[in-house]
Amino acid sequence: MKRALIAGAVLAACWLAGETAAAAPSRSPRRKAQAAAPQPAPLPAPEPPKPLEPPRVLAGGKALDRARLAPLMKMVLKKGDDDFTFKGGLAAVLGVPDPTRTMTELLSAGKATDGWRHLVSVTLSEVPGGKPEPSGFIFWANRKVGRGNDDFYARVSLEGQLLKAIVREDKTDERGYVIRGAAEPMALEPRSQEAAERVRHEAELWLFGLSLKSKHAKKHLDVLAGFQTKPAPPPQPAVAAEDAPEDEGEDAPAEESD
Repeated sequence: MKRALIAGAVLAACWLAGETAAAAPSRSPRRKAQAAAPQPAPLPAPEPPKPLEPPRVLAGGKALDRARLAPLMKMVLKKGDDDFTFKGGLAAVLGVPDPTRTMTELLSAGKATDGWRHLVSVTLSEVPGGKPEPSGFIFWANRKVGRGNDDFYARVSLEGQLLKAIVREDKTDERGYVIRGAAEPMALEPRSQEAAERVRHEAELWLFGLSLKSKHAKKHLDVLAGFQTKPAPPPQPAVAAEDAPEDEGEDAPAEESD
């Protein structure tokens, strides 16, 4: 009887031990070592690549490149309007003949991120008995300020040299109304930082789409790309005389042998 009770107690203890082991998740020595080891700190998320910045086309008064301006000139001459003419005091300040006809392309303020309306004109020189020829560029921009306007003009040669930079701001009275004739154009020194920065802003907008809303920038650059000069195909190597294929034709009759 006593042996039976001892055997039953042993069996019960074994059964309880099995239940406890089944309830607790088992861990291998390797997993226990991994859990005990210090976990490495999470790596920081990689930073997204920065967008490429277009080349700075103007810096410190340096000139633009004629080749870089050529597609813009072709686009303006093809798509621009002939409604804009520089004359009077503005023509005198810019140093162009009075009047000076132009072909002009316009981007409204709603397409730009800076709140300005941007224009680029190709000035035309009259040729006696011939078709007017391009003589230079005028980059200009204006914006509404209250009831008045702020204006900026930059005259650039075909070679890209900044020749004139002009700012003009309307004057208003105490009630905010524009005082007619009070705004006098003011010339900036072409080699000054202010002139260079303002011309650079206009040039980069027209050449690279900077300061344009993304949708309008893409559309403008797609149009401009159509006026890029395509590289000439490489010349074909000359065919040597001995490598030239023989003319096809009838075989010459064989001479009869005696």
